[in-house]
Formats: sequence, structure tokens, C-alpha cells
Amino acid sequence: MSGVQWFLLRILFDLIAVTPFVVVAAVVYKLEPFQRGYFSNDNSLKYPYFSSTVKNIYLFTVVPIIAILIIAATELIRARNYGFSTRYKSIPLIFINLYKFLYLLAFGYTVVSMFTHIGKIVVGRLRPNFFDVCGPVAVTETAYGYISEFRCTKTDAYLIREMRLSFPSGHSAYTMFPAIFIAFDWCHKAKLVEPQKRKVA
Repeated sequence: MSGVQWFLLRILFDLIAVTPFVVVAAVVYKLEPFQRGYFSNDNSLKYPYFSSTVKNIYLFTVVPIIAILIIAATELIRARNYGFSTRYKSIPLIFINLYKFLYLLAFGYTVVSMFTHIGKIVVGRLRPNFFDVCGPVAVTETAYGYISEFRCTKTDAYLIREMRLSFPSGHSAYTMFPAIFIAFDWCHKAKLVEPQKRKVA
């Protein structure tokens, strides 16, 4: 097969590899979170509701775009040392490396998303705006003031579900991952860790 055909085959295998993580992340997102109770005198849950300072649309577009631009700029700066790939004949090595790092970035985002949502579902921690969003009415209460069963008087289904997904923070996960990824990428390229051979991708 030609170099282009080998490269297309690699893309196919990469897509197959990431598909299970995408499916699991999508399934986990649909699961109901753990039904955690609360203490009636817990003032940490009585903050007013405000919409997110950083909108999800920016979190899932601006941050990845910045990461992609940084990776692309880094590869372009290093391109003067590149030739052609020894594995994928006729394809410039810069394109192979760009694809490799962008795929790893996308794969990492998928894995981070999956584990972040698993954590949210399992923990079920209530958000600080719980009282404002839910308007809870106790059904059962222990002698120590812990309410394990309650019903919400508010009716916004989306906010009521989101109120149980406080931890771990999705915003922190989705912003820290690309920063750490780029830091390790730069360390690798600065030869602070053992580099791979440049001519093999």
C-alpha cells in the first residue's frame, strides 16, 4: 500500500480505538446521579443561583481551539527540521505529527469527559445553589437534621439534575487537561524527557 493508504488505515484504527470511550461517555452522561441527602442547616448549599461565568459553548470551543493553535504553532516552528515520514511515504512529517498530537488531544478530552462524568454520577454532590434551584421540602429527616428524602418545589428539570453534579468540576477538568497536555508535549520536544526518533511517526 502507498503511504497515503497506510495513513488512512491508521486514521480508521484510531477512530475505532476512541469509539468505545465516546459511547461510554455518552451513556454515563444519561445516567441519573446518586441521590445524596443534605443537612437542613447546611449554609454552604444556600447560595443564590447564577448562570455560569464561563459558558459551556466557550469551554468546548475556545479552549480546544487555543490548544490546537499552540500545538500547530509548535509544529510549524519545528518543521524546518522535518523531512518525510519513513513509515508513510510521500507524506510530510509535519502533517503526521500534527495529526498525532491533535488525535491524542481529542482522545484525552474524551477520556477526561468520561471519568469526570463518572465521578459526578457516583458522588452526586449537591451544588452550592441547591436550595435556590430545588426549593426542597423534606420527606424524611433524622434526629440529627439529615434529610435523605425530599422533593423539589421548583420545576426546571435541567437545573434539578445539574444540582447533583457539583464534583468533580467539569470546567476545571476541561481547562486543566489541555494545559497539562501541552506542558508535557513541550517537555517532550524540549528533550526534558526521552524523545522519539523524528523520522518515525
